[in-house]
Amino acid sequence: MLDMQIDEILAFVADEGLDKISAEILNDFAGLKAKNYDVYLSDAKAYGDELARREKEYNSLMFKMRSNLQKGDAQ
Repeated sequence: MLDMQIDEILAFVADEGLDKISAEILNDFAGLKAKNYDVYLSDAKAYGDELARREKEYNSLMFKMRSNLQKGDAQ
């Protein structure tokens, strides 16, 4: 969402030909966009890791439940 705002600012500057805005500031906006992307990737990785952990935990519990049910049927 923040990247959309940055893109809009950069497009506005380009469309309006605002030469008064320094290249340094525009580079800072581009850097901010890159940082946002890095944060997004980091969050996506953390989410994926947590999802995998929970799936493993779920599968383990399902295995234990099946084992308990089979033990109960055997008795």
